[in-house]
Order: sequence, then structure tokens, then C-alpha cells
Amino acid sequence: MVYRFNGTANALEAYQKGSWAEEDDEDSTRQLVKLQALSMLGYHPLEVVYWAAYVAPQIFRLGNHECQHKRVAKVGAMSRWFWTLYVVLDICITMQRLNKLRRRLRDSLYATSCGANALAKRQAMRRKERLLVLQLWRDVLYLPNAIHRSFPKGLLPESCVQLFGLAESVVGLVQAWPQAGTPA
Repeated sequence: MVYRFNGTANALEAYQKGSWAEEDDEDSTRQLVKLQALSMLGYHPLEVVYWAAYVAPQIFRLGNHECQHKRVAKVGAMSRWFWTLYVVLDICITMQRLNKLRRRLRDSLYATSCGANALAKRQAMRRKERLLVLQLWRDVLYLPNAIHRSFPKGLLPESCVQLFGLAESVVGLVQAWPQAGTPA
């Protein structure tokens, strides 16, 4: 619960200062990152309301019991629409960063320098490329679940939701593994 409040502050700071953008991001990528922060400014407060109404319905009454259940489900679904938007924007951002990196990598292969420094830079770019591809896979695997959760009754069978969740978490573990991002 504390994360939800902290997440709102983090998203506000990211929106105002652009702290989620990378140093070498292009302007179009920076704008998408800003939109991502805005989506989290919608997600986090709604998720707090959803959590509070779900966990403590006697305290946070939204009508009679049946009406409250429907309203709580609606609030949860609305918060997940913002989360789905975040995931879609992350796919776009990751694709832009990946394309830019691949252009830089291609240009470095055509460069005449073949020294140790040039090789080390190419290796670092390859590691970053691998991390971006893994991030893209995570987003693509998470998107069906984000869409599913954006509807009060869901869209997918529970077995599909679990399968996508498992696949996304395995890719996340591979992405977080120390060899994925540390220098060789």
C-alpha cells in the first residue's frame, strides 16, 4: 500500500523532471516517457481507492453491497487501463531505444577503428541490446494480462493469464540475472 502512495510521488517527479528518461533519449522518446509518468499518475491513486474499497468495504462505502462490488470492480478496471497504457508506451519506448541502439551498433561496425576500446563499446552496446530485447519480451508477454485485468470480469481464461504471467516472470528473471547487464 505504501508503494502506491510512493508511486504517485515518483510518477509526479518523473513527469515534472523527466527522471525516467535516459540521458541519450531523443525528444520523441522523452515525450513518451512523460506520458508514461502521466499514466502512472492515473493508475496509483485509483489503485489506492480500489485497494481501500476492496479491503475495507465497511469503511469506504460506495453504495449498497451489490452496487459497491460493481463500483469497486470498475475502479480497479479503470486503474488497470492506465497500467495497460503504461505497458503500451513502454513497448513504444523500448522499440525506439532499440532501433536507435541498433543504428549506433551498425554504424560502429562500419567504423574503421578496431581497437580494444571500440570492441568494448560494441560489447556494451550488445549487452544493452539484449536487455532491451528482454524488456520488449516482458512487455509483450505482460500486455495480454494488462488488457485482461482492465475489464471487471476479465477476457482470458485463468490458465492463459497464469501462463502469460509465468512467461513474463521467467523473462524478468533472465533480464535481472547478473550476466545480463554487467560487463564481462
